[in-house]
Amino acid sequence: MKARIPLILLVVFALLVVPMFNTHAQTGPWYYCSATRTSGGSGTYYDPWACSNSTQQNTVTDTICRLGGGTLYRIYTGYYVIYYVNYSPNGCTVVQDGEYTGYPPNTGPDIPLPLIIGGVVAVGLLFVAAGLVLRRKTVSA
Repeated sequence: MKARIPLILLVVFALLVVPMFNTHAQTGPWYYCSATRTSGGSGTYYDPWACSNSTQQNTVTDTICRLGGGTLYRIYTGYYVIYYVNYSPNGCTVVQDGEYTGYPPNTGPDIPLPLIIGGVVAVGLLFVAAGLVLRRKTVSA
């Protein structure tokens, strides 16, 4: 019994700490452009650059090159295309990765991390409390 509590705490701690070291999620910066937008934009998911034609897309990739490179998601209706803009002193190279259905990664609901961690901890505490209640009932019966 005494060994279970530290083990449970270790598992909960591991579940909270491991996502913080996800190196794949830190490979940005990410930029977005929309094939359905005709002008403007700032390059964010909520305000993508316009890249409805090849001239606009070339302008966008040149801008990303000047910023030091990054990943460009060109958003269409129902799918998106990934472009990797790799910076080098001699100029940038643009590599198209492929077409994917749905929305680009990291564009889900913007829920703050403390809220998610708090919810996980609350659910964990409820499970521990329920286990203690069930144990007391089975011991007293």
